[in-house]
Amino acid sequence: MVLFRGDIKCKSLQRRTSISVILPADNIHFLQDSEEIVPLPYRTLYLLHGLYGSDDIFLANTSIQKFAEDNGIAIVIPCGENSFYVDDEKRHAYYGEYVGQELLDITRNIFPLSDKREDTFIAGFSMGGYGAIRNGLKYSQNFSKIGMISAALITDDIVSYADDDNVLRSRSFYESVFGDLDKVKNSDKDPEYLIENCDNIPDIFMACGVDDFLYDKNVRCNMDWKKVIAALLALSMLLLFAVACQRGEETPVDSEETEEATAGPIPQEQQTDYTDDPERVAYIESFGTVFAAFPETDPQAFTVTEAEGGVTVTGYTGKDAAVRVPSIIDGKPVVAVGDAAFAQNTVLQKLYLPDGITTVGTGILAGCSSLTSLRTPILGKDDAQYLGYLFGANKYEDNPICVPASLEYLELGGNAVKLPDFALFDCNDLVYVSFPDTLKELGSYAMFQCSSLLALNMQGLTSIGEHALDRCASLTTLTFGEGLQSIGFGALEGCINLRSLTLPFVGGSATEQTYLGYIFGAATPDFAAGYYPAYLVELTLLSTCTSLGNYAFYECDSLLRITLPQTLTSIGIRAFSYCTRLEGIAVPAGVTRIGENAFFGCQKLQTLTFGSASALNEIGINAFYGCVSLTSVSLPQTLTTLPASCFADCTALATVDLGGVMRVGKNAFHNCVALNTLTVSPNAIFEEGNECAKLLIKE
Repeated sequence: MVLFRGDIKCKSLQRRTSISVILPADNIHFLQDSEEIVPLPYRTLYLLHGLYGSDDIFLANTSIQKFAEDNGIAIVIPCGENSFYVDDEKRHAYYGEYVGQELLDITRNIFPLSDKREDTFIAGFSMGGYGAIRNGLKYSQNFSKIGMISAALITDDIVSYADDDNVLRSRSFYESVFGDLDKVKNSDKDPEYLIENCDNIPDIFMACGVDDFLYDKNVRCNMDWKKVIAALLALSMLLLFAVACQRGEETPVDSEETEEATAGPIPQEQQTDYTDDPERVAYIESFGTVFAAFPETDPQAFTVTEAEGGVTVTGYTGKDAAVRVPSIIDGKPVVAVGDAAFAQNTVLQKLYLPDGITTVGTGILAGCSSLTSLRTPILGKDDAQYLGYLFGANKYEDNPICVPASLEYLELGGNAVKLPDFALFDCNDLVYVSFPDTLKELGSYAMFQCSSLLALNMQGLTSIGEHALDRCASLTTLTFGEGLQSIGFGALEGCINLRSLTLPFVGGSATEQTYLGYIFGAATPDFAAGYYPAYLVELTLLSTCTSLGNYAFYECDSLLRITLPQTLTSIGIRAFSYCTRLEGIAVPAGVTRIGENAFFGCQKLQTLTFGSASALNEIGINAFYGCVSLTSVSLPQTLTTLPASCFADCTALATVDLGGVMRVGKNAFHNCVALNTLTVSPNAIFEEGNECAKLLIKE
C-alpha cells in the first residue's frame, strides 16, 4: 500500500486544494514471504468526506488503507470543505464539476488509474453521501457505482427551515451552500430529479444505522427512488437493456488537458525562484481600499437605546448595501451593538463598526448572507471571542457554518493586543484579514484552516500560538518581523502552498526547538522531511538570528535559496544536510564554525562562498560530503585545518583554494575526480585518502 498526500491546482475551484490518494501497490506480506501484484490500471473509488471533514479524516479514523490493500483498489479522497459538493457560481467554486470530472482527469494523469466507467466508483459519508449521489448521477458517464453511508439527503427538508440555534437546521447556512432553497427541487441539486433524468443510472448502495438521525430520510429516499426507477424500467425496458449490454464498452474519458495543466504538485525539477503572480498581488492590494473614504451613514437610519457611557445601536432601518455606523448618534458616543441589530439583512455587503464600541450582543449579523467586508473592533464577549459569535454561533466550531461564505475581508479595529485562541477558527472563506498596529499575539488555533487566506501582515507580532495558521493552504508568502520571540508547535502546519518565508530565528524560538520542521508540525528534527511545504523554495533569516542549531533545515528538499544574516556566527551539525535542491550558500563573514555534516548530500549546491573578512576557524567532518554539483571553492585564511571527508565525493569539484589550511584530514578530497587546480601552502600536510590532491602538488 502506498499513500500520497499533497495538493493540486484546480480550475473548477480557482485555487489549490488538498487530496489523499491510496494505491494498492507494494502489497508485500513479510511474514509469509509473499507479494501480491495488483494489475494496472487500478480500479478507483472517489471517497467524499462529511461536514467539518477534510481529505485526511478517513485516514485517521477508519481502516480505509487496509480496505484498499485487501481489495486491490485505489482510493482518492478530495477536500470538499463544507460545500455539499455542489457548484457555487457566485464564488466560482464548482465542487460538483471538480469531483465529477476534473478530479478524475487530474488523478488519471498522475496515477495509474483506470479510465473505464466500470472501474470507477464514487461514495461518501453524510454530506459526502449526498455529494456521491448528486455527482454520481450528474456525471453518470464516469461512474458505474454510487455508495452512500448515512447520506445527508435533506434537500426536501431544508426549504422549510428557518434560522435556528442548531446550525444544522439553519436556513441561512443552507442558503450559503445551495442558493435559493425554493429552486433546489427539480434542479441538478435534487437527487430524485437527477434519477428521473439520468439515462444510465449507476448501481446504488445505501447504508444507514437505525439510530441515526438521518435514517428516516434515507429510508424515504430509498423507497421513492425505487418507485422512480421501476417506472423508468417499465417505460424504457429496451433502452436500459441496450445500455446494460454496453456497460463494458464505454469510451474512455479523455483526460488530456486542453488548457494550462492543473494536475498535481509542481515537479521539483520545475520549481524555480518564487515570484508572486501580479494579478494576485493586485487583488490582495485592493483590500487596502475597502473602507477608504467611506462616509458615515445617516444617524437617522439607526435605532438606539440609552447605555452606560453612550448609546446602543439596536437596529438599522436603511437599505444601503454599505453601512458605516457613526461614532456619535444624538450627541452621544456609540458604545454597543444590541442583539440581532443587523440580523437577516440580506442587502448589506459592507459594514464598518467604530472603535468606540466595546460590547456586542449575540447574532448581530446573523443571516447577513451577502456581507463581503466587515470592520469591527470586537469579535464577541469575554467568554466568546470568535467571529462566528457575531453571526449567531454558540461555539467557535460553528464559525464555518454561521459566518457567511460571502465574507472575504475582515478588518480588526480597536487596540487589541492578542487575537484570541480559535478566534477565526475554520473561517475558510476569508481572503484577507487586517490587524491593528497594537496586535502582538496570535492565539493557539486563532486562524486554523483559514484556507482561502491569501496574505497577512505579520511583522508586528511577538508571539504566535500553536497551530495558529495551520491549514492556511492559500498563503504563499509570510514575513515575520525581528520582534517575534516565539512560534508555537505546528503554527504553519498545512500551509502547503507556502513558497517564501522570512523569519527572525529558526524553530520555536532563538533558543528552543531550533529546527524549521517544528513550526510545520514535526515533533523531532530528524523526521521533519514530510512536514515542510513542498513549494517552499525561498527563505530569509533576519539579523536577530545569530546561530543555526543542529538539524536546522535537515532534509528540507524543496529549498532552493536561503539568505543568511551577517550576524550569524555558527552553523550546527547537519543544519542543511540533504537539502538536495539548495543551489548556493554565502557563508556570512561572522561565522566561526560549521558543524559536522552541515551540508552533507546537498546534491545541487553549485556555489559556496566565504566573505573576504571571514572569521571561520572550524569545519566539522563530512561538512560538504557528496555535494556533487560544487565546482569550485575558496577557503578563508582563518581556517587552518580541513577535517576528514570534508569534500569527499564532490565529483564535480575542479578548483580549490585552501586559503590558510595547513593540515588536510583523511579522505578530505576522496573521489574528487574532477579536481585539476589546487592552491595550497607548500608546507601543508595531507593525510591519506587525498591522492588526487597530492598529484596536483607534485605537478
